[in-house]
Amino acid sequence: MKYPNNLLTLRNMKGLQQGEVASAISMKQPEYSKMERGERRIGDHLEKLTKFFNVDTNAIQSQDIRSNQYKQKYTEDLPLFGMPVQNGEGVQMHKQFISHTIRPDYLVENLQSYACFIHGSAMSPRYEHGDLIYVDPNRQAKEDDYVVIHVKQGDHITGIFRRIIQITDRQMKFQTLKPIKEEVMKNSEMLCVHVIVGSRTNFY
Repeated sequence: MKYPNNLLTLRNMKGLQQGEVASAISMKQPEYSKMERGERRIGDHLEKLTKFFNVDTNAIQSQDIRSNQYKQKYTEDLPLFGMPVQNGEGVQMHKQFISHTIRPDYLVENLQSYACFIHGSAMSPRYEHGDLIYVDPNRQAKEDDYVVIHVKQGDHITGIFRRIIQITDRQMKFQTLKPIKEEVMKNSEMLCVHVIVGSRTNFY
């Protein structure tokens, strides 16, 4: 017997993997997977799920989610960059992105946002090599933000990862974490500075 639900859609809206949801509601991932597929009842986990996804019970159990507000906001078209720069630091930032990824709910209405794989260990332990980050180009960068800096390198645009430690009218001072090192870049040297607003580290 099947027990239809909308857990897959709600999880994708958050940009999460099954293991992350399972952990949040104190379940093992294989059991949560069965529940998401409708192979077992939600039962006593319903209250935890509504709190975790911040929705009402109807959003989890209704079979008509395709026509309601949750489905209308759902999209999987977040561009994903991540091709490493050869013999250098950072990733290539160009229109020929490598793929798409699930758009987290806090970026649903932000069509300029994108995702990117971290390349290198300069920002470890805050961001490790291979981590997936979510970037909001519309957010005003401020001191202490972690950012992707777009710079021109030859014929390519490269994204490098830094923490902002000072902003002036003509330049910004950045920091790497491994090793801890400071550098100053003039505004004229940077194409743009985009703020990192979230990350993913666990993949199942």
